[in-house]
Amino acid sequence: MNKTPNITKAIVDHIWSLAEQDMSNEIYVSVKHCVLDYVGVTLAGYRMLSNRYGKRLNQGFSSQGESLVLGSNIRQSVYEASIINGISSHILELDDGHKLAMLHPGGPVLSALFANSNDRRMDDASFVKGVVAGYQTSIILGQMIQPFHKDVGYHSTSTCGTIGAAVGLAVALKFDKEQLFDVLGAASTSVSGILEIQNNQSTLKPFNVGKAAQNAVSAVKAVDAGFKGPDDPIGGKQGFLSIYSNQSIKEHLQRFSAINRRVHILDVYFKKYAACRHAHAPIEAALKLREKCSLKHSDVHAITVKTYTRAIYGHDHTQISNVSSAKMSIPYSVAVSLVSGRAGVHEFMDNTINDKEILELTKKVEVLKSGEADEVFPHVRKASVRITTIKGETMEEEVDYPKGEGSNPFSSSDFKDKFSTLLDYASVSKKTSPEIFKEITNKKLRFTALVEKLKSISLNEERGD
Repeated sequence: MNKTPNITKAIVDHIWSLAEQDMSNEIYVSVKHCVLDYVGVTLAGYRMLSNRYGKRLNQGFSSQGESLVLGSNIRQSVYEASIINGISSHILELDDGHKLAMLHPGGPVLSALFANSNDRRMDDASFVKGVVAGYQTSIILGQMIQPFHKDVGYHSTSTCGTIGAAVGLAVALKFDKEQLFDVLGAASTSVSGILEIQNNQSTLKPFNVGKAAQNAVSAVKAVDAGFKGPDDPIGGKQGFLSIYSNQSIKEHLQRFSAINRRVHILDVYFKKYAACRHAHAPIEAALKLREKCSLKHSDVHAITVKTYTRAIYGHDHTQISNVSSAKMSIPYSVAVSLVSGRAGVHEFMDNTINDKEILELTKKVEVLKSGEADEVFPHVRKASVRITTIKGETMEEEVDYPKGEGSNPFSSSDFKDKFSTLLDYASVSKKTSPEIFKEITNKKLRFTALVEKLKSISLNEERGD
């Protein structure tokens, strides 16, 4: 009788081989881009978190320790630092992502790594390897279980992100191959996260990202203490793939074989707009229409957005209850883009989401299914925006690849502009901001020196709402 292939072993062998390889310049540049993006969104995210929750933030997460919370002068335990960093990394909805895996890898992976920056086993080279391994694991798992995973309500950034972050941390801490296998077991049983938390008035979506980083740290600590995992936690009869997907082991092996030939950190997208990625093509189409047409908002009769089906549920609401609700809303994103000509951090703040003109325009936006968009999804996340005036005139714009994807990538100036804007919002000094940028983008990424530079940053934590 043929023995069932061990998928966990296949993944460990793949990650181990990847970590042992010499890093190409292309991969190394991608790592630096991901770290640059993460540091920017997390520092700015901590500012928003501190503004929103003030002293309650540190009262709620109050363990004493030596671990780095980006933007804070208060050192926390590694568990508290990982969850706060994770929340900060996602609260602005500006963190990197992967469209086929349908997740945000940077938040969980890098939050776990930065929280463990005091661990002497992690050096500059192993940090880079950990980033690549963490992204690779979470993105591979995401591609193996999507779109079923999302359709039934699991948050892949939290589930796959937990496992990816744990693997990345284990590689960065130089675990041996047997320990790496056990980390997959500990992380697999630690996953959680439902998509219901992005609906209605919930503000818990960033919490899922923080929890993924924290659960990853717990999994690595458990294995470091000597805990052992089962024979095949990923592919076993009651393992991760069996529970969180609807395909057979044979199908999973075929998909794994097809996708493990690519280093997936090369394929992440970066976000220009502070909204859910499903809203980015509509935002760009709206901005193009605004640039083309001199149109008063009072002249608009109706706006129709056509896009792929999976962008609609949970993203077509016109009742905006808070900032989180606005970031998830395609109608609001289109309306604020048409009114202000932007969709950055400041367009998703309390004063903007309460603007009567924007809210009135939001109610005129309808989001409909496009069969054409469904045919090319998920490889292409396209959308069209059509405006009908009260005089019956129409104008339309379509976007296939929003800014930040492989077919429409960020330029060097895009990365620099986004980073500068985020650190300006975070009130990082004009002197320190370019120093951090240079530290990350230098020919050699010096993680230990970067951490020391980040420790000198303390944002205002006394502000309330």
